[in-house]
Amino acid sequence: MNWNKVIFTIIIILLYVPLVFLGSNVFFPEYVDPYNYSECYSKPLPMDQQNQTEYNRCWEEQNTRAQDYQKEKRNYDAWKYLAIILFNLVVIVLTLFLKFNDDIMYGLFIGATFTTFLATIIHFQTRSKLGFAALVLVFIASIYFIARKK
Repeated sequence: MNWNKVIFTIIIILLYVPLVFLGSNVFFPEYVDPYNYSECYSKPLPMDQQNQTEYNRCWEEQNTRAQDYQKEKRNYDAWKYLAIILFNLVVIVLTLFLKFNDDIMYGLFIGATFTTFLATIIHFQTRSKLGFAALVLVFIASIYFIARKK
C-alpha cells in the first residue's frame, strides 16, 4: 500500500468538504427571520375583552408571519441543497472523464460523495423534488464511477 496516495487522498477529502459548505454559505448566506415576535408581549395590559381581542389578533398575525418565514426558509434551503448537489454531480462527472492522478480522483470522488451525504442529512427537511432528482443522478454517476474503476 502506498501511504503517500492515501495521505493525499485524505488531504483532498478534508479540503473538499469544507470548501463546498463554505462556498454554499458564501453564495447562500443564512436566511434571517426579519420579524419581531415579541411585539404582542412587549407591554402588559389588563386582560379585558378589548385587550384580549387585540392580543389574539396580534398573536394570529405573528403566527402567520412565522409560518410564512418557515415556508420561505425551506424553499431557500432547497435551492441551497440543490446547488450543493449539482456542484458535487459536476465534480463526480469530471472525475469520470478527466484524467487525474488516482489520489486526486479518489479524493474528489469520496469528497463529493461524502459532501452529498452530509448535505442530504443537513437539508433533509426541505423535501426538494429537484434535489431528489439531482441526488438520483449523483447516485447513478457514483455507481458508474465505481463500476468503471473495478
